[in-house]
Amino acid sequence: MQHTQLSTPKPTVASEGLSKNGFNTTQSDERQADPGTTSFSGPASVPGFTFETSSSSKPPLQSFTEAVKMAEERMKQKIRDDNRFNKAFNITPMATGGKGRSGISAASGLGGEVSMAGCGQQTFLDELLRHDGHGDYLGDSRAPAEEVDKTIQLLRSSLFPATLTRPQTVFTFEMLDSFHKLTLEAKTTVYDYYHTIIRRTDALELSTIPSRCNDFHRAFRLWRVLLMLKRAGRGNDPTGVSGTQEGELTIECPACPHPTKNLPNNWEAGGALLFLYTLFLAVDANFKLKGKARKIKDVELVPGMGCFVEENAYQSHLIQYVDEGEINTCLSEHDAIVRAAVRCTPGYDVTGAGLVICSRHGLVRRNGAGDLQKGERYSNMDYIIFCTLAGVALARIVITYDIACQWSKNLPKRMEKLPEQIQVDLEKTRIAAAVPSWHINGHGSDCQTNYALAYLVGSGRTCGDEIESTWSQTNVLGASVREMASGGRHESLNDHFNGSNLRKMVGLRSLLPKKLREAAEMKEQHQTAFTKLSATFSDEVKTEWVNMVSQWESDPRKHPNPYEDSKMDTTLQDVRLQMAKEDAEEAARGAISAHQTSISSFLITGIELEEQQRTLNHQIKGNRLTTSKQKADLEDKRAGLARRINQWREAQLVYTPCVAGQLPSTRSDNAEGDQSVTPENLPLCLPSSLPSSLRATIPILIKKEKKLREAQCDDALGEIRCQRRILTGLVQFKKLNLAGQGNKPNTRVHSLYNRIQTKIAKADMRYQAARAALCILDPEGEWSSRLQVLKPGDIRGPGKDPEDVSNGRFIMSWIWLVPRARSEGPDELNGEDLDRSLRVEWVKARARVQRWEEEYLLVQEEMRRSVVYLGWKANWWNVHAALPAFKADDVAHGVSAYATKQAALCSQLATRFSQVWEPVLKDLGLNPQWQLKATTISAHQPAAVSGHSRSVMDDLGADLEEIASDDEFNLESVWDWDDESEMGGGNDDFELDDE
Repeated sequence: MQHTQLSTPKPTVASEGLSKNGFNTTQSDERQADPGTTSFSGPASVPGFTFETSSSSKPPLQSFTEAVKMAEERMKQKIRDDNRFNKAFNITPMATGGKGRSGISAASGLGGEVSMAGCGQQTFLDELLRHDGHGDYLGDSRAPAEEVDKTIQLLRSSLFPATLTRPQTVFTFEMLDSFHKLTLEAKTTVYDYYHTIIRRTDALELSTIPSRCNDFHRAFRLWRVLLMLKRAGRGNDPTGVSGTQEGELTIECPACPHPTKNLPNNWEAGGALLFLYTLFLAVDANFKLKGKARKIKDVELVPGMGCFVEENAYQSHLIQYVDEGEINTCLSEHDAIVRAAVRCTPGYDVTGAGLVICSRHGLVRRNGAGDLQKGERYSNMDYIIFCTLAGVALARIVITYDIACQWSKNLPKRMEKLPEQIQVDLEKTRIAAAVPSWHINGHGSDCQTNYALAYLVGSGRTCGDEIESTWSQTNVLGASVREMASGGRHESLNDHFNGSNLRKMVGLRSLLPKKLREAAEMKEQHQTAFTKLSATFSDEVKTEWVNMVSQWESDPRKHPNPYEDSKMDTTLQDVRLQMAKEDAEEAARGAISAHQTSISSFLITGIELEEQQRTLNHQIKGNRLTTSKQKADLEDKRAGLARRINQWREAQLVYTPCVAGQLPSTRSDNAEGDQSVTPENLPLCLPSSLPSSLRATIPILIKKEKKLREAQCDDALGEIRCQRRILTGLVQFKKLNLAGQGNKPNTRVHSLYNRIQTKIAKADMRYQAARAALCILDPEGEWSSRLQVLKPGDIRGPGKDPEDVSNGRFIMSWIWLVPRARSEGPDELNGEDLDRSLRVEWVKARARVQRWEEEYLLVQEEMRRSVVYLGWKANWWNVHAALPAFKADDVAHGVSAYATKQAALCSQLATRFSQVWEPVLKDLGLNPQWQLKATTISAHQPAAVSGHSRSVMDDLGADLEEIASDDEFNLESVWDWDDESEMGGGNDDFELDDE
């Protein structure tokens, strides 16, 4: 780290003889110098540099730059020639290798005077170390009546003061910029960075210099805010900071639709292609970004100007909702709703943050973030969502939210209670709500069909879960932002959100062509499969289904959902009821049963005994029987099971007398119990386990058992699906709520997890046994195409596990896609009924084709919008380069140069996008009729720039060496469209020229 303590101004320091530090500073005091003349001295304790005025008989220097060069050479000569200086103060020459500048590495410190004008080619301390010393301010003989502000002197010397009044500690621009880049990339804290530099400077802590960590923190906070204001063009606007609009400091997504910026003039008349101009947003809350109750009033420097909403208005709104309850009508228990009003942590006044991003590109929206005081309450989330929608003039907005099925209910009524300036005109803008693709798997069947993006027209292949990647970047900030006061916390998160937005904006260059190639490939694959499926149905049936889909899409409340499965699943209890009815009908006809237990009851009881045997075997294998009580309990269970089997044997001998010679004895029937088979391992000899010769003698039992076994398979699969849904929700709950909160809650969750896994294992064994029986009873039956072999890898879902492939290539397990067994009635289904039973599969296949075709068009439109937006932004910067923001020429030149640089960068980024995307589109046979042409723009700066003006440019971050060296430079290409009527303002929206 480099900071310098500065004393009060001194007019001169040159003297004759030996200075206090032993350094020979013999200088002539008879020279009358030009205002740019430079001499070096050793004030305080360490040599440094000053710009002073003195008398000389030599002619004045022709330029300020010449004086700077002479000063630098004299400094280098002094360091080389004076060995006593080197030994006494441990200062050694060092070549930095950066932009032709030289520097010094100082162990003991730096002392010096700072000129008013600064110097574009001054010597920098490029190595990050801590330096303590003293410095002096100097006036300018060219303006003796003016008192130049000390802060301005420091800034023009690339030194940032820790305070604006009587500054005594400064930090170099390079240090602040280095830390800024490091914290955005590695999430490094001020404390860690500062103490790293301290260790580099004095690892043994031999010095007794007080800590400057708080000073550095304060300086960096100001530096960060100034950068945001500068990069948003506020320095080029005559209204300055006070004229900044809400959310203006946020980097916008160039690929999202922005009327008057990147949309055609007549975009509202898009007709069937109006979905191309849909704004897609993703909403979620995070409870890692907490904030401690500091009980201090921290002033936010740019309130409401970045990603966070304006705090005062936000709190005024929330005070109306002290007690707010949300009712959950979804089949899933959403933690966001259940704990909305009770989720708070003692000692924290902020429990988390709500966030809104563009769901297709992942950029945080302007005014799209806000603090949460309890849980994920509607009052908080509604305000944040509609704040980011303020001023949006689009026909359609799609919002994905993990509780959209509940949040969307009564939304218009809740919006009426919001401030009028953030309300949306629902007559002009339609808002559609959907559940993200990953979260939808944890919802019930109603949500999976009514709120799925897969069935939402115009949504393409939008996932909606991109916000989770944003949380993965910000979660590591939780430990640092929770210690900050409210204002600093908002500024820090605003900065990190903007840094993420910038990287994602640049990442569009590679993201969009990748998505386009995938969409082109997948739409062809799904179109081929859908064509083959459609060929099996009549035109009348397909027309009926298409009309059904259209009616539901126009009004989902009044028309049935075509994507919902008809209730055709057959459970074991359904079969029991059907068989009981058959037994009753036989009794009514006068049929006499051979036993008091009917055939159906006999088979059902046998299957239940089989399940009890598996359960007891599983308990014995899973538990260690070490105590007498455990062994006694086991024997009681075995005795009870043996009694039930013996009672059932009486009916078995009546209905299947052929098995009498094959029945083994139980241990209770045998005097030599130790050698007999235990009840849990005793063969029951159900019809499916008999040899084929014996099965032929009992055809009625074979038919009835087949029905029961098929229903048993469906029951087992249903149990597996149910438990997997519960397990997925449990794992997600643990990740979000129980990380690092002690052993007790984690142990409880782990116990519950094991219980669920046990149920899944038992259902798996039940399915395997039932399917094995079906393979014997009816090896080639219709069931074989529906009930597949269940492998361990098939028991997964409903969502994608972290180790699975990406979402776009993820294939769900067949257990979630298996067709349900239809209930058999007295009449067989005819061809038309069979067609209707397959309607759901057909409309789903049709929806997949439509979504991929929409994605194919959406990505192309996003490519166009990105380049047009960047061109519009370049023109915006060119306009601001000419605004009279400052009257002083020295500052005005630098401000204009910075705006010109920004315009050039936007144009170059647009050019790079078009260069990368054009070959991809041509490979896919697309011809957007781009026209590459060279466009010459003026640098808006003279060829020769004075040293003073160049210093101002550097201070503003305008690194314009290349622009200043030439009057003009060429852009390789811009995006040109043949039909200017398809764009707002034609090429004028994005083309850069001298005007």
